[in-house]
Amino acid sequence: MDEITKHINIDKEIKSAIEKCEDYREGRIFSFTVSCIAKDVLPILLGSKEKNSFRVYWKQNNPKIEMAGINQADSVCVDNFSSMTDFNNKITAVLDDVITNKNYINIGPKFIGGHAFSPHPNNSEIWGDFPRGCFVLPECLATITDDGSWLTISKKINSSDNHIEVATKFEDLFKKYTKLLENRLPEIENHNLTNIVNFPTRMNYINSISSTIENIKTDKMKKVVMSRLKKASIETEFCEISALQILRSTYAECTN
Repeated sequence: MDEITKHINIDKEIKSAIEKCEDYREGRIFSFTVSCIAKDVLPILLGSKEKNSFRVYWKQNNPKIEMAGINQADSVCVDNFSSMTDFNNKITAVLDDVITNKNYINIGPKFIGGHAFSPHPNNSEIWGDFPRGCFVLPECLATITDDGSWLTISKKINSSDNHIEVATKFEDLFKKYTKLLENRLPEIENHNLTNIVNFPTRMNYINSISSTIENIKTDKMKKVVMSRLKKASIETEFCEISALQILRSTYAECTN
């Protein structure tokens, strides 16, 4: 057994968790968190090269929290609900049903994601196919705080599962992701952008700002977040890890 799990009776924990799934037709999420030694969580994201695979990174300074998650144990998307209230209630219900050995504010299983200001469908040429909101509970979540570093593995289990087989899967996942944490990050790659197109155009954007200011002056609006998108092509394959390294280095005091 790996160093990170040899002192943990995970088999006993999983057997108890499976017994708690008897009244749950679709099973429940079992999540197990252990302390680990990690100076950086970004290497976890090197574990998947598949296009559109789930990977997430979050860093803030006050309080200090750095998280990197990969793969999905569960997900909740706003498109499947008639209201944001139902959407939020579903996330709360899933988290309430998670069986976990550690569930502190900053440590343990978490849904990570976000949603648009408006939950209504958008027919925008650019954002039309983009989910209006989605939250994912990562299969693996690496976390660093001022108190230490942790690795959280989450998987759905059912009452019919064999606890020994499930325990073996968890131990294998801990070994896999612990090994990823030991990887060195790739060299930072800079990309040249070509075929840059602004959405909306400069003139349309200026007109939108002017119109918004007038609406605020007449109390039709209180506050508006204005945004503008640049669409561009890159000459080589885009490296997300490099982009995250550049962002957190350039904006060290910001939330990334």
